Amino acid sequence: MRRVTVSLWLVLALLLSACGASDDGTGLEVGQRLPDAEFVTFAGEKVRVSDLAGRPAIINFWATWCVPCKQEIPVIQAAYERNSASGLQFLAITDEAQNEVRAFYGDFGMSFPVLFDSGGAASRKYRIQAIPTTIFIDRDGVVVARHIGVLDAALLDEYLAQALGDTPAPAEPAPTNQAPPTPQPTSPADDLGHNASAVF
Repeated sequence: MRRVTVSLWLVLALLLSACGASDDGTGLEVGQRLPDAEFVTFAGEKVRVSDLAGRPAIINFWATWCVPCKQEIPVIQAAYERNSASGLQFLAITDEAQNEVRAFYGDFGMSFPVLFDSGGAASRKYRIQAIPTTIFIDRDGVVVARHIGVLDAALLDEYLAQALGDTPAPAEPAPTNQAPPTPQPTSPADDLGHNASAVF
């Protein structure tokens, strides 16, 4: 019985370690460096995530049959046109066959790079469970955001600002020797319109 218990603990430990960050600091959580993965272009050239070193990127997993993906393509295309000169990289990843994507690419007016994840190896590595899923990485290849579902223009711009490092740091409060103000009574109406939603 003890041997079975030890074996179960060993299996559990291995599973937990597979889901977490590796020893080199890579992982899928915000603040971790995105693991490397390889894709193929329309021309058959291989592209790796590590090739993006020094450049922030948006990595979008999508498919031609995905209705929400179709809804966000114009939003991503517009952001690509606005930001392509900034060094920001846009990668649209699909596991479909090239002949299924080629006509769609032209019909939807897409000009950002489409890469192919043959066999879905990268999708499994990045634990893509629904599409569209978009990962944002900064110049160091660190994940700054991971979004599941359709991106609208405002939310996409917020994520891109983080990837580009344009999000200002919170201001430090000025030191003061004065006593803190006495709290004043409030009513529920005082809080209307002040519920800010976090990006994450």
